[in-house]
Amino acid sequence: MGTKIASFFKKQMKQTDKPLLLGRCLLAGLFMGLVIAVLVLVFNIIYRDQTRLETYDIIMPFSIFTAFPLFGVVSGGAYFLFANYLHRGDTIYMIVWVLVMLILVVLSIYTGHEEAPGLKGFRGLFVGIILITGLFTAFGIPFLAHHPRLYLTQEDIRGEE
Repeated sequence: MGTKIASFFKKQMKQTDKPLLLGRCLLAGLFMGLVIAVLVLVFNIIYRDQTRLETYDIIMPFSIFTAFPLFGVVSGGAYFLFANYLHRGDTIYMIVWVLVMLILVVLSIYTGHEEAPGLKGFRGLFVGIILITGLFTAFGIPFLAHHPRLYLTQEDIRGEE
């Protein structure tokens, strides 16, 4: 009985599976963080232009390109832990990030004072940033971490010598 509970939490690797390396997950997270930063910057510019939102200068290019790559690296590390230590960790990682994203969207829409000036425009900007970040983190990092042609392997390095 105890082994059934433990087998849910510990991933059993097949003999043909290549182990997922921490460096690969961190690089996938860093690259995805840079992609997210560019997308958020483009969304920020377009959204502010369309809604004439000029307040809330905390979301500016410097903070975007500082925070999102760092967030991506941390998410890549979390993906490594999920994928290596949980049975079906890839799927659990995606489900957790989608749920966190949905909870943050609901909280950002329904909290705060409605009468604050510019708050409605900022909520739209914030919800867009949450959606971009959540979707690309949930699905992009696993895709990049398992992509067969993005990273040099030992066989590739030996082949160049």
